[in-house]
Amino acid sequence: TLFIKELRFANLRKSFLKADENSEINQPAAADIPMEHQLVCVTASDLQSLQNPPPPTQPGNIPSELKRLFDLLLMNTYSISETGRAALGGCLVWLLATWWLIRRKKPSLTSLVSPLYEINTRTWRSARDADGVHHLGGFHSITAADLKNIRASGFSSIWLMGIWDIGPKVRAISKRYGQDFLGSPFAIRDYRVSEELGTEKEFDALIVRAHSVGLKVLVDFVPNHMGLDSDWLNKHPEFFIHKLLSPAEVRLSDSELEKRHPGFFVHRTPSYPQAHRRVPKTILVAYGKDPYFYPWIDTAQLDYAEAGLRRKMTEVLCEIAQKVDGVRCDMAMLVLREQVKIHRHPEMSWESFNRMMPEEFWPEAIHAAKRVKHTFTFMAETYWSMEGYLQQLGFDYTYNKPLYEALCSAFASGNAEGLLNFMRLLGHEFLSRVVHFIENHDEERAMNVLGEERQRAAAAVICTMPGVALLHQGQLEGKRERLPVQRAVPIH
Repeated sequence: TLFIKELRFANLRKSFLKADENSEINQPAAADIPMEHQLVCVTASDLQSLQNPPPPTQPGNIPSELKRLFDLLLMNTYSISETGRAALGGCLVWLLATWWLIRRKKPSLTSLVSPLYEINTRTWRSARDADGVHHLGGFHSITAADLKNIRASGFSSIWLMGIWDIGPKVRAISKRYGQDFLGSPFAIRDYRVSEELGTEKEFDALIVRAHSVGLKVLVDFVPNHMGLDSDWLNKHPEFFIHKLLSPAEVRLSDSELEKRHPGFFVHRTPSYPQAHRRVPKTILVAYGKDPYFYPWIDTAQLDYAEAGLRRKMTEVLCEIAQKVDGVRCDMAMLVLREQVKIHRHPEMSWESFNRMMPEEFWPEAIHAAKRVKHTFTFMAETYWSMEGYLQQLGFDYTYNKPLYEALCSAFASGNAEGLLNFMRLLGHEFLSRVVHFIENHDEERAMNVLGEERQRAAAAVICTMPGVALLHQGQLEGKRERLPVQRAVPIH
């Protein structure tokens, strides 16, 4: 036990601090106290000078350690039995293979994806004949020569936008807005390829052609909604946001019901779940919707509070992962828990909602798909400053619309200071996980926004930034016509 009788603060002499373990200290730190009763404490800044430096050592690296081990093994080889020599050889091969795996240069996921070329699949070599009939090029029209040219232009991957099947209801609705419209490719009937583009075999052959020239393939995944023609409305109506009719509403006409419930449409399903069986029932189903815009009236809103839907969508992603290399997830932030609760189930208490949807959908779905293919890429179209959160949930890349707006503003004004400050604020780590673009199928053509010279300069900026550079079909040629996604054949 140590008893401290007196505590003093004093400046020690340098000679005292420099004394080594073999030298004697002739004078104590406090002359009036016997040496054996003194306990000297020093500051952290003086501590290093009192310590003996460790003997210099030369750290070994993996090659030198392997050489030393190899020499040792050679010295003892002749005293080892034949079985031992065989085991020794196997160990040596294993060590060399391990060293190679550790030291080899691994390509980053970014280098596998960027730059990314968006192909509007329905418009590729599509044409309109003299009678106004549309002829779509289809999967077979994207030839090996086309893909080689895309690869030779420096692209690492292609995004085949608009490949999934859509139905007659969706096509009919689009005709209200344009006689040449063929329906939105984001109002999906089912996750099978569109017959107007080709068969599953032709799609598989296209993927093989792309892979053979070194291009990865991404496709669409639309988590928020399905098209009005979806078979799920009949097989699994519980997958959708819906209402049951009250007794007073049973005899009302469809038009009257839809007037009473704006944002909903009447649907008669043969298999509504009720008391452990499925029965025919008339229900009101919500149109798909971004909460800040009008409903998309060719779609039906999915309900992520329903566990069966979450399992189904995870299965869809795993099936896609078996074929292609990644997905661009349309409006990915719309299926976050907070959005589902506030905008789809405002009447439900948080306690009840937490029981129905206890966790976010994305982490488990992403993990499941990456178990199928570990390099499978998830890219999120997102807004509302949700980029960082979606990256935390597992997305490899997210859109960055504010950066697009900053780029356009800087090049339109000729003042780059604001853009540079914004990029510094975002930082390298964040920028390396976002998708940069100056046009895509949702945005105006860069030629119309920036003009030829400035759009070239802006393209150079996004292609030299960390992250993924996205370029759109027709952008390299300076196209000016912006096509609605419902239009398959350009007018000009």
